[in-house]
Amino acid sequence: MTLRQIVSGSLTAATLLSVAVGCGSSSNETASQVQWIPVAGTSRASLEKRDLEDKFLFGFRVVDTRGFFTTALTLDLQPTLVNLKLARESAAGPLKLFAVDAGNAFGGSSLMAFDATEKRDGGIEIDFSTETYIELTEGLINPLGGQVTEEAGDSRKATWKSASGKKPRVLKISQDNDTLVADVEHTISFTRTNEDGRLESRTGSVVLRVFLARQNKAATKAPVTVGDARKKNIGFFGADDFARNNDAQPIVRYDFGKTRETKIVYLKDFPSDMVETGKNAVTAWNIGFGFDAFRVEIAPANVDIGDPRYNVIKWFNGLEKEVPWAGYAPTMADPVTGAVVSTQILINGSATRQDMEALAAYTAQASQDFKGLKGKIGNVPVVQGAGESPVVTFFTDADQKDPKAFAKGFYYGVIMHEFGHSLGLRHNFAASTKLDADETPSSVMDYEPNFVASKRTAIGSYDLAAIRYGYFNESPRAALPFCTDEDLAKRMDCNQGDIGNPVDYVIASLLSGVGFLENSTLALPAHVEKPMMGSIKNAGKLYSLTKDADERDELFKAVLRVRDAAPASDLTATAKKTALSNLSKLKASFDSVKDSLPSALATLLEN
Repeated sequence: MTLRQIVSGSLTAATLLSVAVGCGSSSNETASQVQWIPVAGTSRASLEKRDLEDKFLFGFRVVDTRGFFTTALTLDLQPTLVNLKLARESAAGPLKLFAVDAGNAFGGSSLMAFDATEKRDGGIEIDFSTETYIELTEGLINPLGGQVTEEAGDSRKATWKSASGKKPRVLKISQDNDTLVADVEHTISFTRTNEDGRLESRTGSVVLRVFLARQNKAATKAPVTVGDARKKNIGFFGADDFARNNDAQPIVRYDFGKTRETKIVYLKDFPSDMVETGKNAVTAWNIGFGFDAFRVEIAPANVDIGDPRYNVIKWFNGLEKEVPWAGYAPTMADPVTGAVVSTQILINGSATRQDMEALAAYTAQASQDFKGLKGKIGNVPVVQGAGESPVVTFFTDADQKDPKAFAKGFYYGVIMHEFGHSLGLRHNFAASTKLDADETPSSVMDYEPNFVASKRTAIGSYDLAAIRYGYFNESPRAALPFCTDEDLAKRMDCNQGDIGNPVDYVIASLLSGVGFLENSTLALPAHVEKPMMGSIKNAGKLYSLTKDADERDELFKAVLRVRDAAPASDLTATAKKTALSNLSKLKASFDSVKDSLPSALATLLEN
């Protein structure tokens, strides 16, 4: 999944040194032989005056949260192409402020502002500790993990305020010939509304990694555009993510140059037993390129996410339940050429791993109780179709014996999926309607059911075709099923978390799931709070789209079965208590989506 947020700074003084959005480099420009000048032991960094001659990419991301909402990790400003321009309060006046101005692309607002001093040698010394607060604007797809709920006038904005007037603290400044990276910790307070309607306030801090990176003038535009790819039923992100529906945009992709230089991808903070999984998930994509496009190494101490010099996949622990994703890939790309500046992938580590291991252990227990979940559970048949083992959505795989092995397989798929985003690929939720020889969906860019995820060993046939087209302009040899995020509500074959025929799958999922919960003597794992919620949503969507009366009738009966679920009559008193507890979670699933069900289906359910 790839979210984008915009951050703007509030300026109380005139903008004196501004960074204005540029429109690309001219062919006769030459790079200045700049030397970034670090100012050791202070909160300051220095630029040379001749840096004003070049174009730079400006951006930042949250790289750490300390006592604050961990959803803040999804906040990033993607690289914005800028020119450094000098301005003063008066023609002869001194430089007092360094400000980053987004120009018209961001509504003309300034993004960030810092105190600055002009030195005698013509250099500019920037104090990164002077940005006092940040105004956050929701991204184009989603607000910040549901975090931005406090509204003040403009419903798209909320403010992180400096706690008790505390000044930001510069933790580290790193500079080389082409890049400046500053880590700045902001102590902030914020209030949000939880799902239950209660206000939750929290004071803590976030660390912003801010960067200026000289534009790579050697990078060329991709051989195809977003529109070219879509005509071939292939989905790529556009160079300018805010214009992702602009068919004329060059696609996002790595530029390997004429020498096909191998790119290094670093694994950061990975548990030792997950390192091999991470390496294999990345290098599995090399088959699409026909050479060793990527090599994976363990990250040295100085290599981390948010630094445009490095491709990094970082394992995070302690994200708890605030973060709804297993992986997140806010890839940095040049907004003009589409060339990837660096891969930045965040992996939800300990919490998700524990959940996946618990789910696999639970499935192993359940399979013993119900003889591998084959045949019937009570009076409800468990459907075993192509690729389905079993169809019940909150299970892993009835044949899975080792929870740790399942978790590794799960992360293999997650990392492969997120790295696919860094290669430029968008989601493909129709891939599950066409299975490859190993009975997995034809693209890892789909959202695969849990019981499929651990079986994947390679990229899919769609993924291979997408790489060959996007990077080498080789047209696919066969028709490819494709749909992406904006197609979800419009198409029968475009769904998350299913496999095979969408209608058959969702009906089997609901009936099998209800049958299991009505008869099970096993309490659901604690983290399974709303079983089959996705299937209930998909059933409602398919009901609204299908023109087949028989399909509508079967979908209605399946959803009705969920609504009326009750413990099996032959259960013991103890087993009935367990079933009631499990079914209360199923009711929570139904209640959470019933208001979004199509009106015709909702009317039938009320009668």
